[in-house]
Amino acid sequence: MGKMNKKNQTGKEKRNWKLKMKGKRDGNFADRWARRLLLQGLGICSVFCTTNGLNPVAVAFFSAMFLEQQDRWLLMGLMSITMLAGMPFLAAVKYITAMFIISVIVWIFEKRQVRKIDTLFGASIAGIAVLIVQMTGTFAGGNIRELVLMGALEGGLVIALSGIFQIGIHGILTKQAGRPYQNDEITAVGILFAVCLYAFRGAGGFTEWVGPFFMYLMILWMAYRYGIGFGSALGCACGVISTIWNGDIRMLGVFCILGVMAGVFRSLGKLWSTIGFLACSYLLGLLYVPFLFNGKTEACILAGAAAFLLIPERWTVPYEQIKTDSGKKEEEEKKRHYIEEVAGSLKHLAESFGRLRGDSEFSYASAVQLNETANLLESMCSYLSREQQEEQDLLEQICQEYKRNRMHIKEGSIVTLSNGRKRIKLLVRTEDKRILTAKEAAQIAGRIAGKRLCPSSGGRTIINGEYEWIILLEDTNFMILQGTASSSKSGETISGDNFSCVDLAEGRYLMGIVDGMGSGEKANEESEEVIDLLEELIRTGFDEAAALSMVNAVLSGSEEAAKSTAVDLALADLYTGTCNFLKSGAAATFIRRNHWVEVLKSTSLPIGILPEPDCECAAKKLYDGDYIVMLSDGVLEAIEGEEKEEELGRVLMDMTLQNPKEMAEYILEYAIDRAGGIPRDDMTVLVTGIWKKAA
Repeated sequence: MGKMNKKNQTGKEKRNWKLKMKGKRDGNFADRWARRLLLQGLGICSVFCTTNGLNPVAVAFFSAMFLEQQDRWLLMGLMSITMLAGMPFLAAVKYITAMFIISVIVWIFEKRQVRKIDTLFGASIAGIAVLIVQMTGTFAGGNIRELVLMGALEGGLVIALSGIFQIGIHGILTKQAGRPYQNDEITAVGILFAVCLYAFRGAGGFTEWVGPFFMYLMILWMAYRYGIGFGSALGCACGVISTIWNGDIRMLGVFCILGVMAGVFRSLGKLWSTIGFLACSYLLGLLYVPFLFNGKTEACILAGAAAFLLIPERWTVPYEQIKTDSGKKEEEEKKRHYIEEVAGSLKHLAESFGRLRGDSEFSYASAVQLNETANLLESMCSYLSREQQEEQDLLEQICQEYKRNRMHIKEGSIVTLSNGRKRIKLLVRTEDKRILTAKEAAQIAGRIAGKRLCPSSGGRTIINGEYEWIILLEDTNFMILQGTASSSKSGETISGDNFSCVDLAEGRYLMGIVDGMGSGEKANEESEEVIDLLEELIRTGFDEAAALSMVNAVLSGSEEAAKSTAVDLALADLYTGTCNFLKSGAAATFIRRNHWVEVLKSTSLPIGILPEPDCECAAKKLYDGDYIVMLSDGVLEAIEGEEKEEELGRVLMDMTLQNPKEMAEYILEYAIDRAGGIPRDDMTVLVTGIWKKAA
C-alpha cells in the first residue's frame, strides 16, 4: 500500500517556482578579451612603424593605452621586448625610457590627484617625454640644433597621434552592440588599422598578397556592417597604406570609392553588396586603373569577396538590426524588473494581511492569493532572464534548412518553457507554389533541433504560399487514453460529482474528481465551480497545492457553513512520466501495473471546512502500460467490509480488460452490483492509461 504525505498549508513545503539557472556563459567575457588582445597586437605592430630613425607611432600608442588604464604593464613589457629585439639598441633604449617617463608622470598625477588627466594633457606629457629623451643626445656631442628640431617634430607628432589613438582605443574598448562608431571613432580606428598594415611594409609577400586581401575583406565587411561613412574612412586609410607600398597615388581614390560602394548596397543583403563591390572594382579597372586586372590584385579582390560571403551571418549583421535587437533586450529587462517589483509588493501585502488576520477568513484568503500570485510572477521573471543566444542560433539554423526546402520564415521565436522544453513559433510560407503539411515542417525543424517536434493542436495543418503562423512543440514521450463511467444517487437525476480530463500546456495532463457535499443539482453546481476553478488556476501556472489553497480560502470564507468539497487531483508530466497526486477528503486512488496494484489512501478532510486546507501529496513514476484509477467515495462505500480498498485492488489485479473506458464501466457495474443494484450515493470512476510513444 502506498502512503500519502500529509501536510497542511502551514506545514507543507512549497514548490519552488524559481528555476535554477544554469551556469550562464558570459558572452561578453570572450569579447572583452578579444578586444584587449587586439590592442596588444596593435601595440607590437606600432614598434615596427619606424621611419628615418623615428617612431612617434609606438610612443603615441603606448601613451593612449596608458591613459585608458588598460593592461598598462603588460603592454609596456611586450613593447619593450619587441623594441629590444627589432630596433637598434640605442633607439630601443630611447623609446623605452620615454615610455618609462610617461608612466611615472601619469602615475604621480593619478596618485596625488593633482589634476584630471584629459586627452590633451596626457598627449602633451607624452610629447614632452619624447622631447626630453631626444635632448639627452646633446650630452653625447650631437648636433644640438638638429636634435632639438627632431625632438620637437617627433614630440608634436606624438601629441597629435596620441589624441587620435586614444579616441580609437576608447571606441574599441567601449563598443556596444547596436551602437555604431561615431565619426571621430571611425577615423581613429581606420588609422589604427592603417598602422597595423604599415608595420609590414617591405615584406614582399605581405604587401603583394596578404595585406591587399585583408584590405579588401575589411572594407567590404566593415562597410556592410557600419555603413558608407565607415567604409569610406577605412578605404581612405587603406588607400594611404597602399600608396606608400606601391607608390601610386591613384590607389587612394580606388579604395575610397570601393569603401563607399560596399556600403551603398548593404540594404539589399550580403550577396548584392558583394556584387556591387566586384562590379565597381571591374569598372575602376576598366576605366581608371588597369593594373587592377593583373593576376595578384584581381585574385586578392575575389578572395576578399569570397571570404566575406563565408563569414557567419551573426558577425555581419548591420548595426541597425543589432540596435533593434538590443532595444528589445532592454525592453525585456525593464519588464522583468517591473514584474519583480510587483511581486515584491504583493508579498509585502500578503505579510500585512497575515499580521492583520485574526479571526478573519477573508484576510487569510487574501494573503494566500497575494503570496501565490507573487510566486507566479517571480517564476515569470526567471523565464525572462534565460540566456537566448542558444535559441537564436537554433532559429538561424532552422531558417537555413527551411530555405533549402523552399520555405521562407518571415518572423520566428523560440521559447524555453518552464519544464525546459522548446516552443517554436514561425511565420512561414512555401515558395514555388509548394504545399507542405505542418507535420512535415515540424519534422524538418526537428532534425535541426535534434528533437521530435510536432505542430500544436488546433493550429494550421497546411502551409502554402501565404504567410501563416505555426507553433511547433517538443513531442511528449508518453500518450494517454481516458475512460469514465458515472451514476447518480438513486432518486436523483443529476450527480453531485464532476471530473476533469484536460491536456494542459507544456506536456502536462490533469485528471481530477471533485465530489460535492450531498447529491443533486446543488452539489453538482458546487463541484463544477471547484473543478473549473482548479483547472484554470493550474492551467495558468499555479502549483496544484497552491491552487487548492486558493479555492479552499474561497470556500471557507463563504457564508454557507456546509459548503465543502472532496478533491482528488493527479497531474501527469507526459515528458518524464511522473505524476503528482493531491487529495483532500477524497477516496483512494489505485495504480495498476501489470498484475500489481498500488493503493494511495487518504485520511484528510474536504476543502472548505478548515481555514487552511488539509491535503495529502504524493509523487509517483509511471511506466508504459500503467493505469490510474480514480473514484469518488460512493464507489468504495458500495463495497461492504473493512478492507474496501484491498478488495477493489484484487478486482483490478484480476481484470483482463485493456481499454480504459471498458475498465471504468466494469468497475462501476461491480460497485453497483455490490450495493444490491441500487446506487446509494453518486458514483464516478475515472481510468487513465499511459503508454510510451514509439521513438
